[in-house]
Amino acid sequence: MMDAGALQAARTTLRATATVVTHRDGHRTLERDGEAVEALPPPDVLPPALRPEPKRLCIEPPSMPTWELPSFEGWTLPPIGEDLSLVTWNVWFAPQEADARMAALFSEALAAAPDVLLLQEVVSELAASVRASAALCAAYAVSPNPIDEDAYGCLLLARHALKPSFREVDFPSRMGRSLVLAELTPPGAAAPLAVATVHLESLDSAPTRAKQLRVAYDALGGYEAAALAGDFNFDATRNFGEWRELPPQPSRPTRDADSDDDDDAPPYAGPVKQSSGAPLENAVLAERLPGYVDAWPAVRGVADLGHTFDGATNPHVRDADECMRYDRVMLRNLRPRSVRLLGVRRAAAAEGEPAAAGTSGGEAGVAAEGGGGLVPSDHYGVHAVIAWP
Repeated sequence: MMDAGALQAARTTLRATATVVTHRDGHRTLERDGEAVEALPPPDVLPPALRPEPKRLCIEPPSMPTWELPSFEGWTLPPIGEDLSLVTWNVWFAPQEADARMAALFSEALAAAPDVLLLQEVVSELAASVRASAALCAAYAVSPNPIDEDAYGCLLLARHALKPSFREVDFPSRMGRSLVLAELTPPGAAAPLAVATVHLESLDSAPTRAKQLRVAYDALGGYEAAALAGDFNFDATRNFGEWRELPPQPSRPTRDADSDDDDDAPPYAGPVKQSSGAPLENAVLAERLPGYVDAWPAVRGVADLGHTFDGATNPHVRDADECMRYDRVMLRNLRPRSVRLLGVRRAAAAEGEPAAAGTSGGEAGVAAEGGGGLVPSDHYGVHAVIAWP
């Protein structure tokens, strides 16, 4: 048996150990002897147990959709005006009521008479329906980028009068994401401009999104004016996951505690929203897209949050607290005149509120083929009117 002197000498050679603890909301601390001694930056990727279930293509509804579109017979675009009309919309790949949802979504989008229509989460069947539509192909050239079966991608429609030429740019991505770009030449323009659409990496993937934005910036850099729009998958005011309510970390007993009695612990305060403590991801726009203007706050101000993925009003969003402006219209050397959400009227009608009357030219005839109070997608669309350069 080791005597007391030898035991004390052995103790002096021991080094204090520290443990990195990942908490339920993803933030990390360095702990010694059960006490937090230092806050650590959050991980780039949450542990598997903390990640939300990703979107999947394996949902089987009672009957499989055809993804066919209405004929839109008689619908035509007005002549090109003094402004560029742009609509971007994540259409949602889910097969639930897909035929009715796509009829409603395209009806409302076309009622805005867009010069360019930017779509994300397009499945191969919907892409085939768009390319087979006589009315759409009479008005628009459709980007030729392939979309594989059992996958989804972006599609870009630009009216023929703008003489579009298309190309696809690969992204660093584990989700098959890319940029689809159209070079446009407006009548009388001195130089072409570019419009591109993206669906940036989903979920807790901020580092990958930053890399993708840099690729997009470089792809658009050769044009005097450019617009980049689509589903950016991050919000202007909070980071991914910060809407979740999580219980506070329970208190830990100290080394000097005489018993396990927890009567002196503070009472449980109930769920609280906890910040990740990470810098706001929205700052990446100034870093990776210098010179670009976010159209929504430029027109409507920062107080109008403009949530396009809104669990509080959209029944397709599973988490009622997830209210985020994921969808953006970013402009360089272009001036936004107006910007508004699409699909919100149908969401209001679904809750029993009357739908607002349309005001765009030709809207009544197109909307007649739509889905009434059906909410077209888990995202609201964005319609921006932009002054030509």
